Amino acid sequence: MKLTKILDHIKRNIPFYFDIDVDNFSTIPIVTKKEIKKRYEDFLSISVDGREKILQELNQDFTIHKYIIEKRICKNLIMEWTTGSSGIPFKSVKSLAERKQISLCMWKRRMEIDRQIIPTKFFTMIHTGSTPNKFDVRNYARSNIEQLYEYIRNNDITCIHTTPNLIRKHLSQSSIDMDFFANVVPYIEVTGNYLEDNERKKFEDIFHAKVINLYGTIETWGIAYSGKDHMLYTMNDNVILEIIDEYGNPIQSIEKEGEIVLTTLNQFVMPFIRYKIGDRGEYIQFNGMLARNIIKLSRKRDIGKLVIGKETKDGENLVKQLMRKVFWKKDFNDIHNLCFLKKGFFLEVVLNSIRDKEIFEQIMYEEVKCSELKEMKVYFKYVTDAEFEILNPKGYLYMNKTLND
Repeated sequence: MKLTKILDHIKRNIPFYFDIDVDNFSTIPIVTKKEIKKRYEDFLSISVDGREKILQELNQDFTIHKYIIEKRICKNLIMEWTTGSSGIPFKSVKSLAERKQISLCMWKRRMEIDRQIIPTKFFTMIHTGSTPNKFDVRNYARSNIEQLYEYIRNNDITCIHTTPNLIRKHLSQSSIDMDFFANVVPYIEVTGNYLEDNERKKFEDIFHAKVINLYGTIETWGIAYSGKDHMLYTMNDNVILEIIDEYGNPIQSIEKEGEIVLTTLNQFVMPFIRYKIGDRGEYIQFNGMLARNIIKLSRKRDIGKLVIGKETKDGENLVKQLMRKVFWKKDFNDIHNLCFLKKGFFLEVVLNSIRDKEIFEQIMYEEVKCSELKEMKVYFKYVTDAEFEILNPKGYLYMNKTLND
């Protein structure tokens, strides 16, 4: 019923689909973030009030202040900003009613885990809406982190909403004994970064808490939520999730990796239909059968590894963290192609031509010096869309070998 309603809506209200047969769902074209960003006007409903103002906001730079990544642009509309899986700034729009409906879908999953996880006992380290956090959760000084977790402990918080990256840095950079973090909260909900199973167990051992995985994007919000068995169950009341092969065909078998494609069921202002988000995954076998509602994310790629000293790091994750800090300083809204190529001790940044090249390069140099990539020598290469497609046909954000290999 929800899918029928959204397909009827896009046929009448979303310009991109005016001349497309949407009755046959499997033949609807798959779209990407890059395609939508270059043509926001084709993916925004023609029936929304203040459409010209919204398009103006979508097509201009977004200023980040105190990590606030959303902005009210009309009475009932919120614009949200992300760098997401691609590492490239991207904006989307939801109505307040849509956000409320999606939020209800997520709270339903939380309360299935424990009915004690309720809004008044839920502490958001990230995604704080338009209100800055009471604490600077990115200040890793010992005194600040101690005050942060003492506040959580003393206010009877049931669940923390955060990212694996923040937890890692709170543990490793604050110089606080690990015993301090024990029994702060019974639940930690992580999102935003990939969490390996062994690291989840490590967090659970340190905090004496259950770690829940919320898989989602800023554009769509919740995609899948881990159950008590730690498996990721698709939020079928919010999205339809497909996994496709390299030819765009839906994968029908278990344990065959492909690209994740989403269709949102609760968004009408700017719906996402068969939207390729840049993540990979596979269906798993459950009770001897293919379980389409249970997915396993795939993030392990040799091409994504980065060796720093004696350690092997996730190069793509490091680059995402780097670019988030760059774009927090300036949006550079005209970037739609971006990837990083490691060549020995050199890091080549490949992107489309942009207006503020000098400012972009200066901010990049500054942020690289403060990151784990500081030993790399950075240089830039500006290419056309056609050249980028040849260099990087699979759309990787980071590669540790020549793109032509």
